[in-house]
Amino acid sequence: MNYKIIDDILNQLKTPRDISKLSLEEQASIITLFFIGYIVKPIGISDELLKKCGETFDKNRGKVEWEEAAVLTILKESKK
Repeated sequence: MNYKIIDDILNQLKTPRDISKLSLEEQASIITLFFIGYIVKPIGISDELLKKCGETFDKNRGKVEWEEAAVLTILKESKK
């Protein structure tokens, strides 16, 4: 097994990604994956908004589609 490749992948996954210029749908997808634990914390989003997304994610656990829809609702409400 090539541990250099694994280390490179892990380092890539640890690198924060600025999501501020992405669509709300893309942001919701990334934030949902972050809460599930697949990717690193996104940047370009306030801690308060991320906390609200986390709370709604927690209340809608079960299927990624439900979790993502719940997070997207919070992001849309924050834009109003």
